[in-house]
Amino acid sequence: MLTLKLKHILAGLVALLAWATTFSAQAYDVERNTSANRIYMLLLNDNPGAVYHSISISETVPTFVDTVVASIVPAAVNGGGSDLAALDFDVKPSASVGATGTIEITVAGQAAGAAINVVFTVPLEVVNSAPAAQGFVGSGEPTPNPGGTDTDGDGVPDSLEVAYGSNPNSASSIPGQVDTDGDGIDDGSDSAPNDPCIPSAFNAACTQDTDSDGKTDNSEGELTDTDGDGTPDYQESSLVDDDNDGVANELDATNADPCTPSAFNSSCSQDTDGDGKSDNSEGELTDTDGDGTPDYQESSIIDADSDGVSNELDAGNADPCIPSAFSISCSQDTDGDGESDGSEGELTDTDGDGTPDYLESSIIDDDGDGVANELDATNTDPCTPSVFNLNCNQDTDGDGKTDGSEGELTDTDGDGTPDYQESSITDNDGDGFANEVDAANDDPCTPDPLAINCTPTEVRVPILGLPGYLLLGLLLTALGIKRTQRQPIKGEK
Repeated sequence: MLTLKLKHILAGLVALLAWATTFSAQAYDVERNTSANRIYMLLLNDNPGAVYHSISISETVPTFVDTVVASIVPAAVNGGGSDLAALDFDVKPSASVGATGTIEITVAGQAAGAAINVVFTVPLEVVNSAPAAQGFVGSGEPTPNPGGTDTDGDGVPDSLEVAYGSNPNSASSIPGQVDTDGDGIDDGSDSAPNDPCIPSAFNAACTQDTDSDGKTDNSEGELTDTDGDGTPDYQESSLVDDDNDGVANELDATNADPCTPSAFNSSCSQDTDGDGKSDNSEGELTDTDGDGTPDYQESSIIDADSDGVSNELDAGNADPCIPSAFSISCSQDTDGDGESDGSEGELTDTDGDGTPDYLESSIIDDDGDGVANELDATNTDPCTPSVFNLNCNQDTDGDGKTDGSEGELTDTDGDGTPDYQESSITDNDGDGFANEVDAANDDPCTPDPLAINCTPTEVRVPILGLPGYLLLGLLLTALGIKRTQRQPIKGEK
């Protein structure tokens, strides 16, 4: 039984070219043991100034094709116009289902003295049952209609536009350029003319979103791989974050590792410095000690220089005197007295002068007062903290002898007032004895009751008898004491 198969295919654009142009069509299905299978070719001459003439059709066919005839060959195609050509062929009864091959059709002609050859390649496959019409299928069977009505003036008669499925009222709608699904592939070459995602999802008309992130595969790009993990973006969601590291799969090179691309997120437990605090909790930029090394790289447990301050808080991990010289391991001795600053203490101020001990030497005595600076509240005053030293010229009693030379405890007259407070020149009571040697500075009769300034208000003389008085008189005369007048002694007659 012979079955007629109608093949509608746009042959291509016949232009005034001096070389061969090749057009490929979509694959067509044919049945074995069939005859008069027809391939229609629309020849469109878009050059209004040249007639395409002397047209001939030749072909090469696969082994399962037999009896090939160019059934329609136009004499000429006017410039700016079109016409129809057709090729009929039979499929051998011996053809095997599944066999494939290509008919190569050459349309040769002349235009403006130049040879114009157009080659059409039509892939075929033998099947058990093939559609009656394939390719650019409109309404009805194409028939030659040169010079027919061309409403939209696109060079193709309305009858052929209808047969090929293009719009006879739109000059931009030309047979063979119809793209029903808008995927950029003409229906005749599109294996799925109604599905914009076939043969490829990477065109503007296809809304396929493989990774369901709200972005079409086309907008993400077929080859774009933002995170460089070998999986293109259209297969990795920009919303889903498999490892909960705060970075969507599309931007994360390792979707199962929360520490990549960054360890600084709550899901990553990485602890670079091994101090029990995750890098994320310590912070990527936090640098507590300001040494240029972030905290997550400096342990809050280890103290490399044994200065009592962990590396994380120590700006000089190899210097025990940083951040403070007041540590056991620091040997810094600011005042050079052989005692480290740490041993002397940061706040200790033994002499209370406002300068801590570590800044005042326990050896040097600036004012030569016998007291080291560390113990001396006034390092430039030899009389402080004590006037009792050789370099202090203080003379409290103004007798020309320094307090230091007189001594702090010396009390020559035993009156309880030390010599440095009693002048060795001044005699307050005029008894001929300086205050320093006079136990009673306001009593002229002490220490000598016979002193010149001593005038007793009452003198009691014991009854001695005449011999006694004579002896007393002689004694007084020997002492050089004269009395101009003796007052009667009470009871004396």
